[in-house]
Amino acid sequence: RTLNFLIVPISIVMITFSEDIIRLIFRDIPGIILGSEGKYGPEALKLTLEMFSIYVLSTYFLSVNSLLTRLSYAKNQISVPIINSIINLTTNLGVNILIFLTLKNYLGIPLAFLMASISSTVYLATVEWKNISNKTKILLNLITLVLLSLLSSIPINLLASIIKYPDTYLTSAMVSIAKITLALIVFLLISAILKIPEINTLLNRIKKKKQQTL
Repeated sequence: RTLNFLIVPISIVMITFSEDIIRLIFRDIPGIILGSEGKYGPEALKLTLEMFSIYVLSTYFLSVNSLLTRLSYAKNQISVPIINSIINLTTNLGVNILIFLTLKNYLGIPLAFLMASISSTVYLATVEWKNISNKTKILLNLITLVLLSLLSSIPINLLASIIKYPDTYLTSAMVSIAKITLALIVFLLISAILKIPEINTLLNRIKKKKQQTL
């Protein structure tokens, strides 16, 4: 549940503000430092945006995959990670070949990566299903976090799209950073108001670390 609390909002914020993130990294920051983004134009932005969004979707499955793989090693189930790697590899390769033969475009690699992450995570979850306690609570927690993340991100993005501001590198960078920061703050505030247990867990861990440093 703590993993969900960390990964879900970050993933949704990155997808919602994916255009802002790509523009900030590849256009605004080079523009501020060098005075120009060079040859990185609208078409390059579009291609990067599509691939970035697909890779971001993979982050949640990769995180769960990593957690369940470590659990298998801890239980000395060596065959499970090996089978998982085989499933990941064959799915990745198979989807890559399929997309290359049908669509013949640049999305083959990120889509294959996403499908491989999903398939291997499903396999590990199936293996560990009996050992996972509070399945219903975890599912409800996941749905709640998704809804809260969307509620925190989408209205801010829509509101920012209505507001007109000068399209300069510095202004664009400041607006992008402000939108992302505000979305994360709103998510944390709503979580605190609704008394999501994980936020207290994280705050307690932060307090303990501060006490240890002092």
